[in-house]
Amino acid sequence: VGLRHLGAQAQPLAPGDRQQVHHDLEPLRFDPCAHRSTGNEQVVDTREVDQHVETVSHQRAGDLDRAAFRDAVTRAKGILEALSGRPVRGYRAPSFSIGTGNLWAFDVLAETGHQYSSSIYPIRHDHYGMPDSPRFAYRLANGLLEVPVTTVRLWGRNLPSSGGGYFRLLPYAVSRWLIGKVNRDDGESAVFYFHPWEIDVAQPRVAGIDAKSRFRHYVNIGRMERRLQQLLADFRWGRMDQIFLDGGGAASRPPQRATPPHRIAPATARG
Repeated sequence: VGLRHLGAQAQPLAPGDRQQVHHDLEPLRFDPCAHRSTGNEQVVDTREVDQHVETVSHQRAGDLDRAAFRDAVTRAKGILEALSGRPVRGYRAPSFSIGTGNLWAFDVLAETGHQYSSSIYPIRHDHYGMPDSPRFAYRLANGLLEVPVTTVRLWGRNLPSSGGGYFRLLPYAVSRWLIGKVNRDDGESAVFYFHPWEIDVAQPRVAGIDAKSRFRHYVNIGRMERRLQQLLADFRWGRMDQIFLDGGGAASRPPQRATPPHRIAPATARG
């Protein structure tokens, strides 16, 4: 994507496969300074790797009971730590599938050594969402930090503003305005996400899927790389562990939050 020369960093979130321990590490978010590709194999540097899914089948957290979730998370965490040589501190549930029916999952994550999660999307959606959940990072009673994907509050509701299919669907100027509004009006860092397949214009087209799924998956794929390059030029970005977790110095504050590079707002430490 040509990200290295822009000096951007992001959090690598990778799946853990129960069976394979070296060929199936495909980061869903990555630090462009720590990621390279050789043929079909994805290689991730050992700076910071966090966990996206429990199994290679990408099971939703809500489809597992507590024991199965713990087993899957523990196995995947162990595999990723063996691959990277670094502790896995973060987790994101597939399809943001932690909600009102399985909040116990946060206790499991804390018990298995995770320090933060980015598993709740505070919007209304047909597949996920907790619209009444806090919009910005907050600490749970068990000590785990939940860092929701960023939303904008407009017309009395939370609207998505931070990546995924919305970033491909809406004109780039809209996404830039939404992120800027969060920085200016809320004084908060923006959490943005995307998947590597969203910049793969040569990916195979899946046959037999319904029109809604086809539209969600493939809309504006050809424009995604250019939009990401513009996004990285318009804002400054940092790793989630540095912005939200690490104590002491600039790393504990959001000076690297998504803010236009010519105007970095003062930041305060998060408690």
